[in-house]
Amino acid sequence: MAIYSFIISTFVVVGMLFFKIHMIISEKNKQVGIYIDLDGVLAIWRRVSIEATMKKGFFLSAKADLRILYLVRMLKDSGCKVCILSASYNKDTSKEKAQWLKQIGLGDVDYIFVPYGCNKADFIKDKNAILIDDFTNNLFSWQKKRDGLIGVKYYNGINGTKGRWYGNFITCQMTSIQMFKTITELAVRMKLIADANLK
Repeated sequence: MAIYSFIISTFVVVGMLFFKIHMIISEKNKQVGIYIDLDGVLAIWRRVSIEATMKKGFFLSAKADLRILYLVRMLKDSGCKVCILSASYNKDTSKEKAQWLKQIGLGDVDYIFVPYGCNKADFIKDKNAILIDDFTNNLFSWQKKRDGLIGVKYYNGINGTKGRWYGNFITCQMTSIQMFKTITELAVRMKLIADANLK
């Protein structure tokens, strides 16, 4: 009976969380975009050479980080504006990444593939947006572009060894629900600040 009570309680908590967040997002948070990196975030990072990543089929063989996969699904299903934002070497790489997103069940999620080495902030139109990325330099470039852009570092169990990031973060030790709560609460705060600045 204890296990059944736990399952029921979990469903109740999750249901209440979705309801509250959905109400907040729907009413307060339409203009905050949530952008999520692919390599090292949605896709588990593999320690290989750059040359290896350029080989045909490399991205199609990637394994999804299920915590982030569920996070993306939860954000999308709750009404958030969510988009995959990933660097790409060329058209073939972009095609593979788009196909991979369909393979893992995220074919209905928007995506933007930017030329490798470019600032991801140059490819979005949102005044207020969050970038979840595993690479600190990407987050620094994102935040320096303009006010209203906030970076969130994803500690995937491999990165974060240099200690250069002191901003918002989520980790692979968190559950998808904990990540969801962290990201949506940040998005709501950003929108409330943006609304206050307009008054």
